[in-house]
Amino acid sequence: WKIFRIVLKERPNIIHTHTAKAGTLGRMSAILFNLTHKKKIKIVHTFHGHVLSGYFNKSFSRLFLIIERVLSKFTDVIIAVSETVRKDILFLGIGSEEKIKIVHLGFELDKFLGIQLRPVHQLNIGIIGRLVPIKNHKMFLDAAKLLLTEPRTPALPAGRPNPEPRFFIIGDGELRADLEGYVQELGIAEKVKFLGWQMDLVKAYENLDIVALTSINEGTPVSLIEALAAGRAVIAADVGGVRDIIGTKIYPDISQRGILVKSGDLDGFVSGLKLLVNDSGLREKLGIYGREFVRELFNSKRLIKDMEMVYNNLLA
Repeated sequence: WKIFRIVLKERPNIIHTHTAKAGTLGRMSAILFNLTHKKKIKIVHTFHGHVLSGYFNKSFSRLFLIIERVLSKFTDVIIAVSETVRKDILFLGIGSEEKIKIVHLGFELDKFLGIQLRPVHQLNIGIIGRLVPIKNHKMFLDAAKLLLTEPRTPALPAGRPNPEPRFFIIGDGELRADLEGYVQELGIAEKVKFLGWQMDLVKAYENLDIVALTSINEGTPVSLIEALAAGRAVIAADVGGVRDIIGTKIYPDISQRGILVKSGDLDGFVSGLKLLVNDSGLREKLGIYGREFVRELFNSKRLIKDMEMVYNNLLA
């Protein structure tokens, strides 16, 4: 009702919603206005991914799916942030081919594009995100344990030393205490640091050489886009829209912009991570290709232009 009162006061031409809860409340307010007024508000909703896999039990997921299907009937344009997300929501019976438009995310990436490669005296591997079950940090820690206990190549080509990796968890959340306990159980507490939320993300990426993602489900992960903009090598599970960022080749094949591993494949993840740890040339190559890719596809100016086109076509 609070949102509806704002709608009554402002009488907008378009209501554009994001995320599940705001998308439900905002669109219900717009639908109520359209049912009670001659003037009709155009409704736009963006799917950044979906909460219909991995977040809730089957009953709740089924309920949310029904709600999304009903709301999509009243939504004029549905925006998917990647081709994978578009396919996912169509498969679930949400929206239609005609309603769904792809508009990739856009960010102010200049601060990351200027980050230089680190002189590697200590190899730093990081994971960035909320400490919640869907992010599957335990797989990251299991991989750290296996990597640390495997024999390392004593030296890289040309006699360069092969530094032992250190692991950094950036972010906070409900599972922090559990994960800190799990690190103790694994016996790798000296090699893993919990840094909490970082206000200065430029500094965070400057101090990393490899950025990992082990999520069970994702939309379009911002941490991977930022990591690639920073020229960092990435390794990630093949979930949600991750392949739209890294590429479609599954390890042991290597995509042009990173290493993509089957979801839940710990052995493959460790093997891919070990490859990145031991090959600085590969890390640099993936970082260069990744930076150019996100510079073109995920910049904020392109996003503004695309959204302006969607709005103008909708109101025409």
